[in-house]
Amino acid sequence: MIKFVFIFFVFRWVSSLAVEFGKNTWLYGVLSILVYYIFCWVFGFVLKIIWLFGGFHYNSLTKMIVEVLFGLAAVWIFRSILKTTWKKEVLHASNSDLLDDASDF
Repeated sequence: MIKFVFIFFVFRWVSSLAVEFGKNTWLYGVLSILVYYIFCWVFGFVLKIIWLFGGFHYNSLTKMIVEVLFGLAAVWIFRSILKTTWKKEVLHASNSDLLDDASDF
């Protein structure tokens, strides 16, 4: 149940960034949820194999907490990549406008 709460906040967090830069909010919100789920699933699978072959005993709460933390870290990395990319686009667009205005003789 706690994963659904995090999904809501992940969607809101990335879609607010998309609104700030004028991008499609639903597309990037859904992509952030996919990044969260895929990373949680892959990391949970790897963690289960490590615990299985390592002979460790774990409970499902520990596994869920670790999955959620690494899923949120993946979304944070995804958001920071989007933010730097979109800032470069805005900076490049503003610099190209300046060059176009100067070339009108």
